[in-house]
Amino acid sequence: MRPFLLLFALVLCAGCVTHDRNWHQYAIEEEGSGSARIAVVDINGPIRFGGGGLLGGDGGGMDEVCRQLRMAEGDAAVKAVVVVLDTPGGDVVASDAVHARLLALRAKGKPVVALQRSLCASGGYYISCAADTVLCGKGTITGSIGVIFMSPEVTGLAAKLGVSMNVITSGPRKDIASMFRPMKEDERALLQGMIDQTYAQFLAVVVQGRKGHGPVPAADAAAEAQLRPLADGRVYTGEQALTLGLVDGFGHLPEALAEARRLAKVSEATVFRYERNRVVFGLIAEQEAVRPQVVNGVNIEAGDLSRLFQPGLAYLWTGK
Repeated sequence: MRPFLLLFALVLCAGCVTHDRNWHQYAIEEEGSGSARIAVVDINGPIRFGGGGLLGGDGGGMDEVCRQLRMAEGDAAVKAVVVVLDTPGGDVVASDAVHARLLALRAKGKPVVALQRSLCASGGYYISCAADTVLCGKGTITGSIGVIFMSPEVTGLAAKLGVSMNVITSGPRKDIASMFRPMKEDERALLQGMIDQTYAQFLAVVVQGRKGHGPVPAADAAAEAQLRPLADGRVYTGEQALTLGLVDGFGHLPEALAEARRLAKVSEATVFRYERNRVVFGLIAEQEAVRPQVVNGVNIEAGDLSRLFQPGLAYLWTGK
């Protein structure tokens, strides 16, 4: 038992080491060299908080993205960051957290390039607006500038099943957006006010990020007047977005890295990604975490299912 106890103690102690020691950097093959470094940070899938811990987990989420960006900010060798996005958007606060971290990088004199891949909608576009340069593919789906609030209503189904819900509240608005009763018009108006306020925040971010780029005027008021009609929630192809000034050009990772080197004023740089260190137990836990839950032949992910019944504001495109 002693070897096992020793290993268990090492695992526990690993959680107490400093933040940077839980991660390592690995170079991307055939992507430059030199003492200067360019970090590539990936944002894939829905934007939300959460992420892998010491013993595994989903290994993603904006908590881990923000950790990587903080490490890049504090590393003097990192001269620029490329953020690669393939996302339909997601949580309002998580999107804003990543946006803030990119602005902090730029404040430290470290340029940021956003590379939009197949899909970079809503919260993904929000994050892109913090970059010095935004690149995409001609067929990239981007935009979807807006806010959505969704709450399910199951009153019809519940009536068929003979199910009802007893609700006791401290006030008449405590159960607003409950799935067990229709929404009242005054409640809808209250939620619309929240959406309008959050939309104003999104539009302000777009104006600050895109003013002076391409055909978008440099003055705030003129930029807003031009961008507001585009910010009605619709999506655009990369070609449309370039014409409208929502992105700066076309490209893939090589072009994004070349732009990062240009902005950082370095001719050569080692390109790398961060990777979390995994202990033996972490590898086992990670394998367990990614094991699909299948019910009657259907892959069920409980976390995603629970989110369907959780109302909230989102910078999200629901077309995918």
